[in-house]
Amino acid sequence: MSDILILQEHWLYNFEKDEIEYFLENFICQVKCVDDTNPISPLQRPRGLSGTAVCYRREIANSVTEKPDGSMRINVIKVNLKPKPLLVIGVYMPCRGGADADNDYRETVDELSEIVLKYKSSCDIVIAGDMNASTARDKPNTRDKIFLDFIQEHCLYIPNGLYDVQNILSSNTPGLVNNFKVLQRHPLNTSQHDPVAGSINVELDTCDSMPVISTLPPRVKWDKVNKDKYEKLVANRLSEVNLEVTKASYSDISNITSEICAVLDTAARACGPTKTRKGRPRALRPWSPAINEACKHSEQKFWEWKCDGRPPNASSLTFCNMKDAKKKLRSTQRQHEALLRKSNYEKIMKAHEGDQQTFYRLIANQRKDGSTQTSCLKVDDELLTTPHGIRNGWAYYSQELATPHHNKTIYHNQVELDCLFLEDIFKSNHKSQINVSENLVKEVICQLKNGKAADSAGISKDLTSITKYHKQLLKQLQHLPDKATDSASYLLLGEPPIKAEIHKRIFTTFGNIVRNFDSIEHQLAWRQLATKSNSSNSWFIMVKTLLEMYDLPPCYDLLQNPPGKSTWKNLVKSTVNSFWEQKLKLEAKTKSSLKFIDIDRLSIGKTHLIWSSAGSDTFAITKASVKCRMLLGVYTLQANRHRFNQFEVDPSCPLCKQGPEDRTHFLVLCQHFTSVRQPFMEALKIVMREMLPDLHQQITSDPLLLTQVILDCSSSPFVQPQYYNRLECLSRGLCYALHIARSTALEYHYK
Repeated sequence: MSDILILQEHWLYNFEKDEIEYFLENFICQVKCVDDTNPISPLQRPRGLSGTAVCYRREIANSVTEKPDGSMRINVIKVNLKPKPLLVIGVYMPCRGGADADNDYRETVDELSEIVLKYKSSCDIVIAGDMNASTARDKPNTRDKIFLDFIQEHCLYIPNGLYDVQNILSSNTPGLVNNFKVLQRHPLNTSQHDPVAGSINVELDTCDSMPVISTLPPRVKWDKVNKDKYEKLVANRLSEVNLEVTKASYSDISNITSEICAVLDTAARACGPTKTRKGRPRALRPWSPAINEACKHSEQKFWEWKCDGRPPNASSLTFCNMKDAKKKLRSTQRQHEALLRKSNYEKIMKAHEGDQQTFYRLIANQRKDGSTQTSCLKVDDELLTTPHGIRNGWAYYSQELATPHHNKTIYHNQVELDCLFLEDIFKSNHKSQINVSENLVKEVICQLKNGKAADSAGISKDLTSITKYHKQLLKQLQHLPDKATDSASYLLLGEPPIKAEIHKRIFTTFGNIVRNFDSIEHQLAWRQLATKSNSSNSWFIMVKTLLEMYDLPPCYDLLQNPPGKSTWKNLVKSTVNSFWEQKLKLEAKTKSSLKFIDIDRLSIGKTHLIWSSAGSDTFAITKASVKCRMLLGVYTLQANRHRFNQFEVDPSCPLCKQGPEDRTHFLVLCQHFTSVRQPFMEALKIVMREMLPDLHQQITSDPLLLTQVILDCSSSPFVQPQYYNRLECLSRGLCYALHIARSTALEYHYK
């Protein structure tokens, strides 16, 4: 059998990879499976898929180094030879079929190229595997061309006599692989591929598969030997040795010398620390540099206490030092474990629904051997400590959780509040919300009759319609009506207009063109820019106009001195975002309804506090949407209605009749909602008193300043950043509570 075996499509999953070594007992196997990075469902084993492996004999293990390069389709090992090491790469290229098959093939070829470039200068390289391509096809397909370009780019050699490149051995050194042959397929082999073999003439250092066990005694640690005890023991044992020899032969001197050395060795080992027998290995505890230093300090103090005769009383200095060092070590370990535990909890809480890796890690931790079960469960103020009671308590809790409760004070009130909120959304938008899917968007765009050619997906794009749809989508995400200011809806989410994203992609494409000097597009750019006028519909003229608009380097400078890929992307992103940010801010500053927002604090790429503080909690987002409409001035109040119907609508508050119902009156002054507002105001005053001991009364007594803090505390010059989240949570609840109370009161008022 060969010294190295390269396997493809073994169809094993991660938990089955050890079966390869079960069949190949004398081999060490580097196995990669399709579920290494994407675990399968623990409920059912699906049909086998893909998988690669490189197996090498145990006798040559001391000359082989496994490399971590490559994805699950690529295995790499390095055989340490002289004068030049040998790099063996096993690969299984993606097969045909599927929408992204060619893209997957290109990505795998790119991985191979990176590995070849990495080791080409230091190693001879052999690539073997199922390439799913051919070099002898009369009409090469896409992947054939990709594979041929890869061979030519890296100057790889194909063994003579091989025409169908389904299984291939290739190297960057001619004549390295010889005696190449295609083996006959075994009658029981149902695969569509034939095994391929080749030989490389090298000399390897072999070793026995059994480990070598050293019989030498361990080295004496002289820094831990009790010197006084050692001196006394050596003196006592040397007195037993006969050193008074008048006439001694060479053999007598040798025996006496050996006896003296034995006395010194046994005395040193008797006075040194004894090596305890290792039992069952414990689970590794978290270890950090701080713990390592504390451990060394504790060992040193323990040794000093041991050399002092192990005094048990607290009056001994060495005993106290040993106890203090041990206490510091335990404290350092507990602190480090607490930090790790907190970090782990934060990762779990921040994990999204599609994070399968975290989900399966939690399952694996629960399935570990030796995991403890809960010894106590509290259900309805009752402590359950027996296994039977815990099971019944958990069953009772699950049953209660799954059973709908018809509690008028809790469940029905929440449903009524939700109904009022939904009704208010429909009334403010004056049209029903619709569910938008990808197919619906594609169908609508295809129906646009603008006379423009369709793209590869069959969609003819009208930029105006797409821009309108994008604006409506951002407003619907924030539960805003169509009359809300466009600039504010962009800036609150930190999103640029769709036109800015299109311009970024245009600049990225042009950057790829200017960096490829030998491409046809690069030559076409020179010709179009030289021959076309500024009124032309040429794509390159459009790029030239956009570069001037954004004050970016001219086309000719980019063609002559193209910037790097990352440099150009960063420049385009910062310039385009800055341009649209300034444009949106200028538009927003002209809107009087945005007077409670500090426009200069808003920026593209940064979400406003009103949305970032809500997180992913559905109810918090619901409350934030109500506050957002108040902040933008599109929440329907009598003052808003009076602005558009001055002769028909009275701006006075319909509930308290004590002034025009604007945002300040509704949030701070209206006497009808005093009971609703009181608990929130008390909590707000506590935070303001803690933050501003000298100015809190001035702020809470001024209606305009208080309205500013409620609607957008980040725009108030008095509020410190560390109090943003607390104030935002309080003001969000206040706005939502006032909204529900107003909706309920107006419903009864107009009845």
